[in-house]
Formats: sequence, C-alpha cells, structure tokens
Amino acid sequence: MALYLLSELLKTEEQNMNRIAKIKSLIDNGVPVFDQNQGYECKKDRLGQYLIVYKPNGYCIGLTDQTGTKLNATKPFYMNNGEPIYL
Repeated sequence: MALYLLSELLKTEEQNMNRIAKIKSLIDNGVPVFDQNQGYECKKDRLGQYLIVYKPNGYCIGLTDQTGTKLNATKPFYMNNGEPIYL
C-alpha cells in the first residue's frame, strides 16, 4: 500500500513538473499565459524569474514555490482563437 501511494505521489509530482515546464515554454515563446482570468498574467521578468502578475496593481507572486516544484497558479490557461486552453 505504501509503495502504491509513493508511486502515485511521484507520478503527480512528475505531471506537475511537466505542467510547469510547459507554462515556462509558452511564456518563453511569447504566448500570453494567464491564471484564473486575464487579470492575472504569468510573465518572466528581466531577472529571469517567472511570476504571476495581477495587472491592475502590479502585485506579483512567483509562478512556483521556492523549491520550484509546486505551482502557485490554480487554473493556468492561454488563449487560442478566443478560446481558453487550460494547462
């Protein structure tokens, strides 16, 4: 049972890392990525940090936690022909 739980945990962590890599790749290629709505934009700053920026007031938080393994975005997406594509 414990081995199964560990296996599932590792699989979830791997999926999360793939999701983070995909978001960073989209940002690096100039695709606007948002979280929850278009007011929260995921960006890369001049220092190379990936951030979630609240556009109305500029408040920001890191795209991930300090370890880089847990995504702070809850519902990231990008727009394709006016339709949201959730990541």
